Amino acid sequence: MPMTSCYMWEPTLMDKIYIAEHRVITRLAEKGPCVIVGRVADFILSDRNDVMNVFIYADPEVRVQNVVKDLGLDPVKAKREIRVIDNHRAMYYNAISSKDWGARSNYHLLINSGTFGDDLCAEVIHQAALNFEQTQKE
Repeated sequence: MPMTSCYMWEPTLMDKIYIAEHRVITRLAEKGPCVIVGRVADFILSDRNDVMNVFIYADPEVRVQNVVKDLGLDPVKAKREIRVIDNHRAMYYNAISSKDWGARSNYHLLINSGTFGDDLCAEVIHQAALNFEQTQKE
């Protein structure tokens, strides 16, 4: 008499989060132009040629100053909080995508918000997106 084994996969919380994010992100992209911040969207939408991937970064000192100003944390706590959040972002991104979070090869555009400020970064990204969209039509 043949014996069969059945393996039931039980998704982890991270699996469930990724599945939900994947569903939402793909639906948004199908509806039309949108901006998605983080959530491994570059990987989720990697099969599409109408997606421009941007990585916004700043030097550590600038990031600490921003957290101190925006959240009122002291510099030591701000630095620790940034490190913890970045580690979580990197672990999640690397686990889901099998790529390295923040690696230049994952993005079309990298821009230093500490150098250029938020308004100019937004303007540059907007202009780059318009150019990117035009080149995709050609």
